[in-house]
Amino acid sequence: NIIETDVHDFNPEQDFLTLNFNFETDSAMNMMKKFSADSGFTVGEIMSAEAPLSDEHYKVIEEKAKRFGDYPIYYFDVSGTVSDIEHTVISYYQKYKKPILCILDHTGLITPENRESDMDLISRLCMMSIKVKKQLPITFVFLGQLNSNIEGDERRTNPSLHAPMRSDLYGPKMLYSSMDVVIMPHRPEILKIDYYTTEEYPTKNKMFWHIIKQRFGGVGTVMMDCEKIGQNIITEV
Repeated sequence: NIIETDVHDFNPEQDFLTLNFNFETDSAMNMMKKFSADSGFTVGEIMSAEAPLSDEHYKVIEEKAKRFGDYPIYYFDVSGTVSDIEHTVISYYQKYKKPILCILDHTGLITPENRESDMDLISRLCMMSIKVKKQLPITFVFLGQLNSNIEGDERRTNPSLHAPMRSDLYGPKMLYSSMDVVIMPHRPEILKIDYYTTEEYPTKNKMFWHIIKQRFGGVGTVMMDCEKIGQNIITEV
């Protein structure tokens, strides 16, 4: 949600579309999360889950929400096949003749064709993205999953094995090779790891973004304070 909004805010001179194929969370809830980050109110407070909003607070949220109305962002909540996604992307380019940022969340929720396996589906998604990138001015952002190995006792108790690695990607080998950038976010606090890796980084309220591949740049790790996500405060480690 932050990426798809910030990429427009920080590139005001660029005229492009964002297509968000979000098969996990419906677009209404995604917008609620945006309102929350922008206003400082929790999603529960915005939805009046515990107590009705005051008129003053409602007006604050309403004003914050108005700015999202003009973003050229289009949401697709219903899962489709790889072919459906390709057809939609091409159709929007033909209609608007503008560069496209395509976000897909997540790869495991794409509708399979002809009883294909998860590995075959992801392979076909990769091949589709490579083909379309050569035809259109488009950037794909695919969200996926890690293997469950990272939750095992050996990984949690051995600091040298804490950080995710290439083999933790859920998908075929071509997933890694076909991507220009691979970023693996990890929140070790959830796994009850108090100090992360051999560097012993405290994990309280921290998210670690491991950039394990960057075709046109360097690799490394970025640490984010989850208490300050709305303030976009990050620290390189």
